[in-house]
Amino acid sequence: MTTADLSTKAKPQAGKRTPVYDRIVLKLSGESLQGPQGFGIDPETVAGIAREIKEVNNLGVQVAIMVGGGNIFRGTRQKSLAIDRATGDYMGMLATVINGLALQDALEKQGCFTRLMSAIEMHQVAEPFIRRRATRHLEKGRVVIFAAGTGNPYFSTDTAAALRAMEIKAQVILKATRVEVAEPFIRRRATRHLEKGRVVIFAAGTGNPYFSTDTAAALRAMEIKAQVILKATRVDGIYDADPEKVPGAQMFERISYLDVIQKGLQVMDTTAISLCMDNKMPIVVFNLNVPGNIQRVVLGEKVGSTVCPT
Repeated sequence: MTTADLSTKAKPQAGKRTPVYDRIVLKLSGESLQGPQGFGIDPETVAGIAREIKEVNNLGVQVAIMVGGGNIFRGTRQKSLAIDRATGDYMGMLATVINGLALQDALEKQGCFTRLMSAIEMHQVAEPFIRRRATRHLEKGRVVIFAAGTGNPYFSTDTAAALRAMEIKAQVILKATRVEVAEPFIRRRATRHLEKGRVVIFAAGTGNPYFSTDTAAALRAMEIKAQVILKATRVDGIYDADPEKVPGAQMFERISYLDVIQKGLQVMDTTAISLCMDNKMPIVVFNLNVPGNIQRVVLGEKVGSTVCPT
């Protein structure tokens, strides 16, 4: 497939809507290729991405892709290895080439003509990046995959995507992320969802810096008029010391909000505890690793520790 050629630009298929853009740069993070496994390259995920790219290419849109490498190696996250920053960045660039090869293979299996272009020369696996050549590939309807970022340390693949977009005169950069679409938090809507029997998941904390998700949980509990906050942890309840570090630590079955604050117990942060105290919102702390514990708490069984007014 890599030796095949197209003599003309890909033509839009009949019956398709006219694209808004003629030439785009699609920025794919390395993490977008890892799928549910959380690391490396997931074949089904890459195949799904390739199918979507082919659909866009079939519309006659010229597609260039800048691929990251964070699913394999990210230089800026390797402080524990004491690797020099420049060396780590070069290692990350090599990871993007691996991702580029995987994406190229998936695209060709979908019937796309592709070219992998690397900012670091490695003639056996990729063409060197040359602006005019990249533009010509796009004009011939080939999907061009950019790897190895800019070829220089200290520059992210986001910066590389912006640079390549300018060089090939793309009309837009599309950045694909792993964030799913979510509803904005609206108290009445959240309450209505609960009344309809739906499980509601609150994300992004309070939406403001300096507030923990503990505080967000307390705030949302007040807003939706919950009767209790259940805090799932790795231990059986609230102890006078860390039971994972201090043998013989004593667990409290019941404890007041003030005692939690005065004893400095790490149940929830002080803001969250104070908010619960002001609104008399009980907190049950229990071990999530014990199967059935959530149901036991809901049924009123004595599980874990309860923080309450007295």
